[in-house]
Order: sequence, then structure tokens, then C-alpha cells
Amino acid sequence: MAVAQVAAGTLREHLDAYLDANQPLAVTRQGATVGFYLPIRHAAPEVMEAYRAAGQRVSEFLDAAGEDEDSIAEDFERWRIIEERLRVVNPFR
Repeated sequence: MAVAQVAAGTLREHLDAYLDANQPLAVTRQGATVGFYLPIRHAAPEVMEAYRAAGQRVSEFLDAAGEDEDSIAEDFERWRIIEERLRVVNPFR
């Protein structure tokens, strides 16, 4: 199944339609991918198992690195603020 790209604002405006479409999405902001939506409502059992296994691998990776979801989110927020400030200084970045 192909992954469609959708701008974050468009996703927000038409969320119900996208949730009903059962289509994986790459969510973008200003042309850069910022996340993915992977629908599971109608997923085949083997797809569900692959999602569970991927989640388990991510959890193991985070544990081994001494990180958790909150610390990753905090790091991302710090990075986003720095990038935003750099764009103000150099709009061509």
C-alpha cells in the first residue's frame, strides 16, 4: 500500500475523512515529513503483529539508550525551537 503525503493543516481540517480512508499517511509541515499515521482499524493480523513488533523494538531501543518518549519529545522541541530561530536569522536555511 502506497503512503500518501498530506500537509498537517490539511490533515487537521479533514481529519474525519482521513481517518475513515484507511490509508497510511506521511504528515508534512512546510514540505518536510514530521510524522506518520498508520491506520490499524482494518489491518490484517500479520500487519497488526508487524506494528506490535516494531513498537516493541522501539521500546527496547529506548530502554537500551536510557531514553523514554518524554525525553525524545523534549529533545525534539528544543531542536524545533533552535531551527525556528535559525530561520529567523537566515530565512534561506
